[in-house]
Amino acid sequence: MVDKHPVNRSILSKQLGILGIDVITCSSGAAALAQLELAPDLVLTDHYMPDMNGLELAEAIRAASHRMPILLLSSNPNHAKGDPARDAVHAVLQKPVPRSVLFDRLTA
Repeated sequence: MVDKHPVNRSILSKQLGILGIDVITCSSGAAALAQLELAPDLVLTDHYMPDMNGLELAEAIRAASHRMPILLLSSNPNHAKGDPARDAVHAVLQKPVPRSVLFDRLTA
């Protein structure tokens, strides 16, 4: 889970914990890239972050030959969907994402 805001990381970590998911939280794309050695099953990332946004992070993950699903959370999903890097993510979800929508997408 990658988000610059500690509150967002905390909320999403708790929601994912309800499903029994072990969560690694990161405050930046660079921190997330450093955690790839732990071989996460999924990356859930915010779209708008300083230094490296969520789509840039997704491209960097793909460039490092990782193929796990990546879900992008965006307050402006239309902007994300129009970005050429959109192909690096499996889904773009509107922030704030309702728990049921998040759980459905994780199941898919």
